[in-house]
Amino acid sequence: MSKNIPSISIFKKGTPEYPRFIVATSDSYGNPEYWTGDSWSTDEAKAVLFDDVNDARWQHHDLLMKSVDKLPCHRFTAPLHIEVYGKRPRIDDLRAWLTASVRIVADPKHGLNDESFGVIILDAGKASEA
Repeated sequence: MSKNIPSISIFKKGTPEYPRFIVATSDSYGNPEYWTGDSWSTDEAKAVLFDDVNDARWQHHDLLMKSVDKLPCHRFTAPLHIEVYGKRPRIDDLRAWLTASVRIVADPKHGLNDESFGVIILDAGKASEA
């Protein structure tokens, strides 16, 4: 992956009863830096503490997109098929389930090349019966 594209991670904090999440990266020396809501800080106590992992994921996504917003974007489509066994769900229930439960992760060690970064987006709102 290009050195211009940061490696950003989400870390679980808190307790099992009260899980919390922070967004972090590292500087050029590998020292951790934490997202404060406005900038990066080496002080973990200043990190935004998310109580919803989806909010942390959207922040992660926004930070990554900001780092590549000047690069050209090439969009591709790959079908994803969902099979539901048993009682047929209502389409709104299926969309809500997809939004809440599906997490697609691309392992950065398997990058496209040294100058590209891929983002996978599932638009559950467009789910339809095949």
